[in-house]
Amino acid sequence: MTSVSDKSPYARGDIRNTESDLTTRHPSLRLPYLQVEDVADLLGCSKRTIHERARLGQIPHRRPPSARRLLFVESEIRAWLDGAALETVELPRGGRVVRPQA
Repeated sequence: MTSVSDKSPYARGDIRNTESDLTTRHPSLRLPYLQVEDVADLLGCSKRTIHERARLGQIPHRRPPSARRLLFVESEIRAWLDGAALETVELPRGGRVVRPQA
């Protein structure tokens, strides 16, 4: 007999699939930011490539001050893919915003 916990996405290692299923079924649960893994999947490249492009300011992203995390806005990624030029805004304490020019 299989216990309920064995059927959970945590036990199977399907957390990402469950998350995307949840946001598909419940759009109000969709997070405003994409993470590195999401952008790598969207662009069909490695996470390392995304990190390198962000370091060089070649992809729209946000790096909060005093944080090592990168956040991405899907609409900005799509605008960049459509050819929009990028502008960089340096924030205090090491933060940075790279976004398509308006």
